[in-house]
Amino acid sequence: MRKILHIIREKDHTLAASAVRDQAGLLPASENLTVLLIHDAVLTTEDSLKELGAGVSVIMLKDDAAARGVNPPYPTVDYNGMLELIFDSEKVICW
Repeated sequence: MRKILHIIREKDHTLAASAVRDQAGLLPASENLTVLLIHDAVLTTEDSLKELGAGVSVIMLKDDAAARGVNPPYPTVDYNGMLELIFDSEKVICW
């Protein structure tokens, strides 16, 4: 199984969301597609993230959510967890 990680840094990044949505539609179900929200991207609304597709996992960086007063609606990781996601992925795309 191939793992692809998209790291999004800006709130409501429409180009990144469009790319993830398109990629999710093209990948077989056995592929693992994950979006990691960092910096201001943790302020992105849940409604806009639902449009990414059912097979996309969304994760937030815990420290960035806390710094912006966000109650994370998705699983969170610390910096060590972020590094694990990066090194476990075959492809990493930063937005």
